[in-house]
Amino acid sequence: MVSRLLGRRLYHCCCRRLLGTAGAREFIGRSIIITSSSSHIMSKASDATSNQQEHWKHPSNKITTTSSKDNSTMAHNNYSNNDNSLNIMSNFQELVKASRGAKRYKVHAPHCSCSKVVKMFGEKGNASATHNDFLVVPDIKPIAPMPILVGGHSARVAATVGSGETQKHSLQEETSIKELIFPSSSSDFNNTVKVSCAACMLEVEPNGFVCISSPIKAEVDRARDMAIKAREVKAKNGQALHADHADYVCTLHQGALEEEQQKTAPSSSSSSSSLIQQLQEQNVPVVINNQGQIHRPPKLKIGHHLKTMLKILQKRNMTNEYLLTIVAHNDQNHTFEMDLPGGKRHLAETSFACAVRELEEETSLVVDETWRDDDSSTTGRIEEVPSDIYYFLRPPPSPKPKQDDDLTLVERLDNLQL
Repeated sequence: MVSRLLGRRLYHCCCRRLLGTAGAREFIGRSIIITSSSSHIMSKASDATSNQQEHWKHPSNKITTTSSKDNSTMAHNNYSNNDNSLNIMSNFQELVKASRGAKRYKVHAPHCSCSKVVKMFGEKGNASATHNDFLVVPDIKPIAPMPILVGGHSARVAATVGSGETQKHSLQEETSIKELIFPSSSSDFNNTVKVSCAACMLEVEPNGFVCISSPIKAEVDRARDMAIKAREVKAKNGQALHADHADYVCTLHQGALEEEQQKTAPSSSSSSSSLIQQLQEQNVPVVINNQGQIHRPPKLKIGHHLKTMLKILQKRNMTNEYLLTIVAHNDQNHTFEMDLPGGKRHLAETSFACAVRELEEETSLVVDETWRDDDSSTTGRIEEVPSDIYYFLRPPPSPKPKQDDDLTLVERLDNLQL
């Protein structure tokens, strides 16, 4: 104790001699403790111009924000955090860095009650009322502090309807968070990460899938041939196929698919001979022959979305349909997986636009609204999978061949050359 007092007095005296009384008072704002057992010096910065005492909290009990060009979004919201620390980032690039270079991210809707958001904000009852904005959360294991990106919704006051349910957001509002994540100035950066919609976002617009079907085989065959031709045109022009492009596009009958679906597991010995025959007729190498003998039987698998569509067809008493099917081939185990084209929608994208985009990426086939009827029966959903919607499409009628009187001079010359 004596050594501590002598150390402090000696230190104060030196400060007065060197800096003067006023300067010493300001400099001594940093309190220094000298112990008798060690020469280690511990210092804590304090504000010499204020009498307020700073209370240091444990990192797990605070929410921090990074510097930002515009933090107005955070200022409009009262973010509460009961259990874990949240680190609110100012832009998506900072979020990626703080997430240790994570490649996948989920966008959550305002006032959502997804389990991950509930854990971040506390009790479920408070979670939906806590955040008024979209949240971008890295798809990683929880870390402290957990980095998130907030924005795109702060100007809108949370509204409730009738039973007290929170008003759903709009696609126009999704555009604002999309621009925050993917600014036009960082197009190269956009290709390095994958951002998808959380389940709460799909309540507004579900994921889109396509079922090109008809009881008339020729109609579906025409769509298949259009897809094959479009793929050939891409190859001719040196255009690379999408990474998710199917190995084969086929017309398959509903009965053969249902027969295969009833199998408990993909097995070469129990595969539907009818389905194998249909695939072979469309140049799919399901059977590998060695001098006329089958030495590598195929394994057939029905994909999740094709199974869902077969359920929808059964509920609608549609029993004799031909379906446009994508086929993926795994050469290592000689497995052929059949499914419907479609996938997850992007931010600010409608379900139908999603279905059209995914169809082109997976089959090269380009469709538009003319393939779709206005009748509500041209869409299908099941209660077990509310996040997906299926569009029934058919090729529009082929244009009637022009008569000689309707042909232009150029068209007549082309016909003569043929």
